[in-house]
Amino acid sequence: MLGAFGDETPPPSVVLSIDAGRAIERILRGTTNPLMVVLKPFPELLQPQFPRDLLRKTKLVLYGSFNLRNTIVETEDAGTDDDGTKGGAAKDGGAKGGGTKGTKNVYEFLNTSFKDVVLYESYLAAGEKNSLEKTTFPAFFEKASKIAASANKRFRFFWQGFFTSVDAWNENLLKEQLEKVQRKAAAVSSAFANPAATKEERLTAVAEVQRNMKIIENITVADSVQVVIADIGVGAILLAEPGEFLKPDNIQKSLLKKGTKGTVAVPNEAYGTVKVIVGIKLEEMMRDVVAFLV
Repeated sequence: MLGAFGDETPPPSVVLSIDAGRAIERILRGTTNPLMVVLKPFPELLQPQFPRDLLRKTKLVLYGSFNLRNTIVETEDAGTDDDGTKGGAAKDGGAKGGGTKGTKNVYEFLNTSFKDVVLYESYLAAGEKNSLEKTTFPAFFEKASKIAASANKRFRFFWQGFFTSVDAWNENLLKEQLEKVQRKAAAVSSAFANPAATKEERLTAVAEVQRNMKIIENITVADSVQVVIADIGVGAILLAEPGEFLKPDNIQKSLLKKGTKGTVAVPNEAYGTVKVIVGIKLEEMMRDVVAFLV
């Protein structure tokens, strides 16, 4: 794919003209020991007709977060149940798009379907401070900026696109968070104006606004040059050499399930089928990423 950036003028768009599920199936059939790297939602893999024997020989490296959430929503809406039921209504009584069947399917799918699974989930890997910011990781942005401004035909368009995407992402995220603060501020006022509201209800309303305000603060402090360490983290894991930033203690055998605030990795050394990346030091990881950039 990087070869597409080899020309002086970058291609205006890339169009996938073949069904993604069939394309993945064809690649897996022709590969003895496949490694699948997932950086997008993956509902096509959960379709009842997708051959499970191909997945059982496949090693999967996955970025969770948005990809997991969207896959859950899409499988709920499509009604992609184990028995092939359509229509989107969860069999446990949940409404279309809001039941738990899709959630159950996705986590069971990851726990049981592959030869091996490695999950990189930003907050599990590095905690709450999992953003790549110009102010905290200047070496990365300096080197990437030099490549974007260089005569390097192969990679400069990639990094130009990266910075364009970061700018657009921060602009849209800031707008979204400001709108949420306006809505939630009204909920805070309502909670405190209501004499029947409990202390917990009031504190919950305040906490909701604080979360959005923290995101706004982070964007402002970083001069709108910040992005969650997501796909970059997956790439770093794939490139890591034993003994570098990725230590044995950073790999936790787990079973996945849904928690109140997202994915929960339940440690299980005996039966855990998913290797979850935990407790890494971002400074060490980004040092290796910067050294790799060309």
